Amino acid sequence: MLSDEEVKGRTLGALQLGTKTLYTIEKPWRRAEGFPAGIPYESCIPKGEYLLIWRDSPSKGVRLHLVNPDLGVFLSKDQCSEPWHRFSCMFHTANYARNVEGCIGPGKSIHDFGPKNGWGVSTSAWSLSELETYVEAHNITRIEII
Repeated sequence: MLSDEEVKGRTLGALQLGTKTLYTIEKPWRRAEGFPAGIPYESCIPKGEYLLIWRDSPSKGVRLHLVNPDLGVFLSKDQCSEPWHRFSCMFHTANYARNVEGCIGPGKSIHDFGPKNGWGVSTSAWSLSELETYVEAHNITRIEII
């Protein structure tokens, strides 16, 4: 997954699934003193390699979560031992950066939703289904964000 274009309060990226490309929306990168993995709930997740783990989220249902303890990104809150650690970072439906809090929203295309919502991704529910189906069909257990 390529996550490198920060545009007015959001990070837009691309996610390659074989020959198909999906697009992603995240919060912008926000790093502060003492927060090497970015500020939890306010920042996109740090670049690096992640394990993909299916987990039931109380608010989003069973979703793909990203985990890399070396980057301070954990599956659950009880695994976090530092204030900058993050947990429950997952792929879920989201069209705008305000729909994610340290998670990633997939979409079919990058779209300008106008003055109120700005740039985001379209058709997120369909794209999430495509992503989850692809990961499951190909037994993918890792993803790299570059």
